Amino acid sequence: MDIHSLFSDLANADGLPKNILEQCVRDKEETIPIIIELLERAANGEKLDDDERSALFFLIHIIGELRVEAACSPLLKFLQNDQDYLDATIGDAITVSIHKIIISIYDGNAAGLYEVIDNHHAYVYARNAVFEAWTYLVAVGKIE
Repeated sequence: MDIHSLFSDLANADGLPKNILEQCVRDKEETIPIIIELLERAANGEKLDDDERSALFFLIHIIGELRVEAACSPLLKFLQNDQDYLDATIGDAITVSIHKIIISIYDGNAAGLYEVIDNHHAYVYARNAVFEAWTYLVAVGKIE
């Protein structure tokens, strides 16, 4: 899978790029390391190019679909970036789907959730998404 083509195809698709997303899921052994590497770069605040930033929106949702626990820590770190960075990268997903993705990829490390929740410098909607995920995880007994 050509990484740059993947990013470009996702970033420039008209509407929901269902075929590309399905391919990413089918080729998950190849796709997952690409997603984690990009997510880690974003988590570290690296400047992503436009295609990478646009693709990351879809790729984060793929890790949720695939329940990639290895992506939990980088996603939580990513969510501690500033509001402008998060808005430019994942937009409304911060309030619509990020909490569900966290639930799906939760790796058992509650300390990572608490770090975001307790970070008063983190974007309030990111903190809220993590808190929503934490609430669910407590309710189902995955966190005491």
